[in-house]
Amino acid sequence: MFSKTTKGIYIGKPEAEAERINQHYGYSRLFRDYMNLDEKINNGCFIISGRKGAGKSAYANWLLEQSKSSESLFCSIFKKDELDLEKLISGSSNKPVQFDTLFEWIILVRFVRMILDSNVGTYLNQYKALKDFYNKNSGLVEIDKYDISEILADREINFSALKQQFGFFSGFKSKMIKAPFYQMITPLRGTIKQMLSMDIYRDRKFFVLFDDLDIGFKLKRENDRKMLLDLVRVAKRYNTDYLAETSAKVLLFIRDDIADRLEGTDCDVNKIFSSYQFCINWYSYISSNADLKKSLLRQFINQRIELAFKQKDYSYDQEDPWSSFIRENENEQKTLFKYVLDHTFYTPRDLMTIFKDIDTKDYTIPLSFKDLNTLLKEYSKIKKKEIVDELLALYDKNTINELLEILKDVAEAGSVPYVDIITDLHSIGLDEDDLNTLVDYSLLVPVDKTGYKFFIYRNNSLSGKPSDYDYSVPKVLNTYFSTTVWH
Repeated sequence: MFSKTTKGIYIGKPEAEAERINQHYGYSRLFRDYMNLDEKINNGCFIISGRKGAGKSAYANWLLEQSKSSESLFCSIFKKDELDLEKLISGSSNKPVQFDTLFEWIILVRFVRMILDSNVGTYLNQYKALKDFYNKNSGLVEIDKYDISEILADREINFSALKQQFGFFSGFKSKMIKAPFYQMITPLRGTIKQMLSMDIYRDRKFFVLFDDLDIGFKLKRENDRKMLLDLVRVAKRYNTDYLAETSAKVLLFIRDDIADRLEGTDCDVNKIFSSYQFCINWYSYISSNADLKKSLLRQFINQRIELAFKQKDYSYDQEDPWSSFIRENENEQKTLFKYVLDHTFYTPRDLMTIFKDIDTKDYTIPLSFKDLNTLLKEYSKIKKKEIVDELLALYDKNTINELLEILKDVAEAGSVPYVDIITDLHSIGLDEDDLNTLVDYSLLVPVDKTGYKFFIYRNNSLSGKPSDYDYSVPKVLNTYFSTTVWH
């Protein structure tokens, strides 16, 4: 009898960029906008937040892929690691330049490039002037490569082509055709606004995307906070003022733990986040296993399994492909899908990480409970590294290692009282604020007197004081510490 195995089964990759490049099925077939982010953005949201792995980059990359074959969508993506903005500012020989000025320049030149690449309105004198402006400056400052280090040197931007067609350069002397880039911000902004306000562009979307903003980010480093706060403010001005009457937007993709901590630093930033942020959270309260089958994460993994089974020409339950992928024990109170989710933080990346290398295995389908546990042990090692990456925004490596030692002790004990946790944190120079941080990350899980566990990512709010609870660790860390030699 023909046996179905996992050999060659492709469920997906944890990183959105890897899936986009992989093109196993084509990114447009893999991605689904389960969170209706299109609608959220159309309704004014421009800050998309969520835990690492929630799908922020997946959506940004999907927009980018869609734009490549669309006549009505144009996207340009900026990742923080493309430019060391702090180094550029400190090395500027011009007038001191601020982060907001650099962000405006990045935004404006990317709108210039997208308008030209759209090939919309090529007959317009304004389009020709913008193209002439680009051509005159591309060799000098490499606008197409956005080489800001060139711009920050003692170079000037030639705006003669724009001066002839747009009225925003009246502030310059009559014979003046060159100026430092920071003097070009206001007139170039007016130029872009006028272009994108034309009827021919009104039904076309132009998006500048800022992704991976957490790379190398340190919350305690003042310049890092200032950089991100300036970007949030600049994006707000473009979306609600400068380009409000156009179909152009500046979208920011930020980890929710960083966004939450930025939100408490300034009054105006609090208002921006409360008004224009949408946080991706895949968890919804599940009262029974029947409800679980309707969850967004079940829909997500079912779509991946269906694609994989179709490619291998395997038969499967078309209403619920998961049930053909995993051998469920109907006699158990908890389904294996719930068992898997309990080892995760309820994100798509968690599921992708668990099954990422299944094509190299030779497990019989449907997978057994034993197979699943083997995969979960491998996943726990990867998840531990992701947790360390998240914590690097807040702590140095030595402190993180000491925290992991504390978490290991908690895992071995099962749960520990508040006083023991606080004593351990004090021993490494931390306090109750850090306890709250670990609870926010669901790395320490409050347990009440009835044994109920409060996971913050499940939207559980604590009704009592921190001292009212004992503390445990999530299942993934229990698995990691029980199966890994930890020094």
